[in-house]
Amino acid sequence: MRIIWGLVCAGVILLTTLGLFAVFALPWIGNSTRRTSTHDNFTETLPPHAIRRLGTTHFVSHSNTSGRLEYSPDGRYLASVSFESMGSIRPYVQIWDRRTGQEVTPSQLVGVACTGMAWGPGQNQFVTCHEEGNPLGNLLQWKIGWSFSKTIGDKDESAHAVACSRWKNQIALQTANQTILYENGTPLWARNTPRQKKTWVSSRSLDFSPDGKGLATLSDAGVVYLDTKDGKVLREWPILEKTINAIRVLPGGRSIGVAGAQDFHLLPLDSQEANLVFPELSSICDFAVTADESLLVKAGFDRTGVFHLKNREKLKDFPRWGTLGVAISPNGKEIALSTRKISFISTKNWELASQEEFCPLLTTGLLSEGKLWTCGDLVREWDLEKGTLMSTIKREHGSTVSIALIGDQHIACAGSEPEIEVYNRHTREKLFELPGHECATSFVAWSEPLQRLVSAGCDGAIKLWDIDQRSLDREYQIDNRKLPIQHFLCSISPDGNYLACSKSNSQTAVVIRLSDGHQVWKTENAFESALLATTFSNDSHLFSFSEPSHPKDTFPTVSLRLYDLPNRNISLALHTKAHGVNSVAISPDNNLVALGLRRDDFHLIELWSMETQTKIATFDGHRDYVRSLIFTPTGDRLISVSQDCTILIWDVKPFIR
Repeated sequence: MRIIWGLVCAGVILLTTLGLFAVFALPWIGNSTRRTSTHDNFTETLPPHAIRRLGTTHFVSHSNTSGRLEYSPDGRYLASVSFESMGSIRPYVQIWDRRTGQEVTPSQLVGVACTGMAWGPGQNQFVTCHEEGNPLGNLLQWKIGWSFSKTIGDKDESAHAVACSRWKNQIALQTANQTILYENGTPLWARNTPRQKKTWVSSRSLDFSPDGKGLATLSDAGVVYLDTKDGKVLREWPILEKTINAIRVLPGGRSIGVAGAQDFHLLPLDSQEANLVFPELSSICDFAVTADESLLVKAGFDRTGVFHLKNREKLKDFPRWGTLGVAISPNGKEIALSTRKISFISTKNWELASQEEFCPLLTTGLLSEGKLWTCGDLVREWDLEKGTLMSTIKREHGSTVSIALIGDQHIACAGSEPEIEVYNRHTREKLFELPGHECATSFVAWSEPLQRLVSAGCDGAIKLWDIDQRSLDREYQIDNRKLPIQHFLCSISPDGNYLACSKSNSQTAVVIRLSDGHQVWKTENAFESALLATTFSNDSHLFSFSEPSHPKDTFPTVSLRLYDLPNRNISLALHTKAHGVNSVAISPDNNLVALGLRRDDFHLIELWSMETQTKIATFDGHRDYVRSLIFTPTGDRLISVSQDCTILIWDVKPFIR
């Protein structure tokens, strides 16, 4: 009897405990999963008001172009020389921890122009060179604690490139007119090697031989090979290339590889043979050779490829990757490639080491059923709730700048090439392609009431396509001049009946009715300067244009104007200090306006109230241009797609009245 009574009491206690847990604990657990997180999936801190990050900030360049790459001798760190823009003469250095992907650039070097960098001469040292007049000096040595070790050279002389010997404490520096060799911080010799003014500033124009006895460099005559003892010229090769992008002494020390804009040259050091020219390996920005000198990895504007060096056979080709830098790890197991983000290739199978690590240049996005579609070098589908990448579409024709979701089955992609490609949204299979425009197709959208795909191209034409018949239905010409793809800006109204088009290099914008091509509104130079962005409100009545006035001012003003289409008047005008607006979004209830803008070197998102016409919040979390802003259908979330290869989801509910 006691046993039965004990079991009954235990059962009552257990049921009571489970009941209390269900009443108090389960709701707390459920709510805790919806609480705002302070970190993303990679334990990186989220900015204030952000609740999720898609993509990573690992190995992302602060600039538009990441160039030369170098592994540290132990493979722990990876450094790159990045350029603000193609051909910029103000490059700077970034350094990452290869194991964690976190940037560890010394604070003294952040934002400082560096024309070259090298690892060594010691295992724990890093060397940078700088332009004329740099307060840090033109040649600096760093210890891996990222503190100054030594400043060498004259700060009033520009340095173009630097290299370090692996065998001696020697550093070679190239200036505009001479090559200087330092040993233990003291000049050992200087050799006049004047260089012609290059169209491309090469930070890869110096390299020591593996044994440290020779130094390859550039001069007016071409390529010279110097004796590190006294600077005597040992060999010289006249090369008529106007631009030489990279020089490397091959690992065996028997030849020098020279990457030019037209050809790849192989210069023998151990014989009197003439240089070998590989015309099929042209447009090389940088290259790397495996330790056994069997394979050459080419980085170029058009493509990245892996070749057998002796028989010139192509082993692997990455035709859609325009890369400016390449490096092979010390252990030979991976290759680093620099695009907008540094990606890694395994030498075991010549595939991406991690698909998650690679992120294309994100330019714009579309929201559909809790999924976000982004485009760039790749078209990707993201799950916003889980914060994960779901699928990828690799286009056949160039990069993608605009996408359109067509019903539940199709997605149309357009970009740097004239063709418009249509894929199955679920299988990612390419179904067909449309001829597009005479040049690049810069915009595509789906008009639900017309059941037509709308496209705009840099030829100034608007075209409507019948997807079922896969043919052109009608065409409207709104501009007779061919324009660069990034200069033709378009936006379709949510009801699919109107299209607003503007040119970022002019002060004119038009709105046309898609059903008949009738121009319902046009600005006649109504803006003080060039247009930058346009969008429609949720009710399809208001649309906005933004432009900077006096863009050369230290703090120029950007104006956002919202027009009431039926009445053709300005319903709202906002003004903020910025150097440009790259994206605009209006909330579903028409109460909030979000601006993606640049102010000095900061890329911000401003949230404005239409009712009070005041700025109510500023979000700071991206490191590059905010190319697209999207409100969720409920209006309590804002999604920002940035050129820094990340997507941030912001909580705007606290700012909704």
